[in-house]
Amino acid sequence: MNQKHYISFLNQEQQKLNAAITKCVMILAGEEYEPKIGALETLYKELCLFEEHLSKDDYPEWLIGLSESTKFAIKTKLKDNVAFQNIINALLNNAYKSFEYVWKYDNEIDFETIYLKYRAESKIEKYFNMLIDQLERIITENTISSDMVQNGIEKIVNVIKQNKGKSLYSDKSLITWVIIFIKNVIINLLKEIPGLKVIIQSIEDTLTNLNSEISIAIEKTSTEIASKTSINVGILYNRSGESIPNYENGEHVKLIG
Repeated sequence: MNQKHYISFLNQEQQKLNAAITKCVMILAGEEYEPKIGALETLYKELCLFEEHLSKDDYPEWLIGLSESTKFAIKTKLKDNVAFQNIINALLNNAYKSFEYVWKYDNEIDFETIYLKYRAESKIEKYFNMLIDQLERIITENTISSDMVQNGIEKIVNVIKQNKGKSLYSDKSLITWVIIFIKNVIINLLKEIPGLKVIIQSIEDTLTNLNSEISIAIEKTSTEIASKTSINVGILYNRSGESIPNYENGEHVKLIG
């Protein structure tokens, strides 16, 4: 196989791997335990298959990090909070590098550096901090009977604190996590906690504003990259093969049906 065909083949395999990463991230945000283990096992299988196409000397750092963390999470069956936190951080920290790796091979344009530049000029960090405060209020201002729900909120808050601002992928994934968690878990507490609806509605507003700010940062990033190259940024970040909820173009986030 000549180099051109080899690179094309790796690009195709990379897309399969990115799909498994995105699917795993979304499933780990859910409440059910068994699907999480299955998603991790599928991801680990894809990681191992991808490694077979490379010599060990050519393994990128993100591939090594994902493989080790996924293997550890499967081994501990996610019974350990350390294992859970480890795999989430590893996914969010390394996933964007996997997504970026394909196109950066042919281009010296660093998408994430440009995105983070425009992120710093935006209100994204402000709205993430508001989101953290709102989620923490659910715990501090209410008595929650379910330890699972309380622990879940604490985990979500910790994941946001540790991963916000690291990449576009992590920022978007964190929003997806919060939406899935609230719709699948917190909504069930509406009857138990009278004031919860008001907090959830404020979270809806924050998520809407957060998405709007991220969309503006992406647009500015796209414009700058387009001025230097013919790359279509929208295509670059649609390699996952999975549908991650987007609330762009002013669409309001709805958490309560």
